[in-house]
Amino acid sequence: GFRLGGPIVKDKVFFFVNAELQRDETPQPFDFNNYQGDLTQTDIDQLVNFLDTRYGYNPGSYLNNTAFLESDKIIAKFDFNLSQNHKLTLRHSYTKAENLEARRSTSTGLGFINGSEFFVSETNSSALELKSILGNNMSNHFTLGITTVRDDRDPFGDPFPSVFIDDGRGGITFGSETFSTANLLDQDVITINNNLEIYKGKHTLLIGANAEFYRVKNLFIPFNFGDYDYNSQRGS
Repeated sequence: GFRLGGPIVKDKVFFFVNAELQRDETPQPFDFNNYQGDLTQTDIDQLVNFLDTRYGYNPGSYLNNTAFLESDKIIAKFDFNLSQNHKLTLRHSYTKAENLEARRSTSTGLGFINGSEFFVSETNSSALELKSILGNNMSNHFTLGITTVRDDRDPFGDPFPSVFIDDGRGGITFGSETFSTANLLDQDVITINNNLEIYKGKHTLLIGANAEFYRVKNLFIPFNFGDYDYNSQRGS
């Protein structure tokens, strides 16, 4: 990350920028020898080949599924000294994150990575702020804010029904994550706030108004591509 700030016009205009970049990877290695199910690694490879040749679907890896988080955060701010009595501030923040919650394999379950939940989130937030001194006994503070949020969840690989195969003391899971095939949330928020302060000796009178406007779009369809459970019949 880094930050940078300073004057653009001496005593009149100033800027400040802060940026942070995050790149995280979490390895999740798995040794098939620890798997307690009935199927062998050759059986699993045959299953993968069957899905590819019969349905054109690649379930991905199940041995070393790496989760990751990538995040970008940027904040920019500008300050304007319009006059001795009026100061204007404009600021904007931007955040974008991509998170893969990778399925992992354990001794009792094999998880294929292309069915993992892939979560993308993007937020933009802007604010305009004006502070004014009105004569000897009044001041005003006006703020206009706009925030947009875009959240979207999808399966990591190609669309495919969610499948679970009961395998004795183990289990096999592949296909699209059941709750992420049609899952998004869009939010738009506008806020307007104004506070007028009047000073009378030892007393301060505050007259204020606040308005908020919301627009929300939410989509959620679980089991969008179907959900199937099977018992393995090894050797049949």
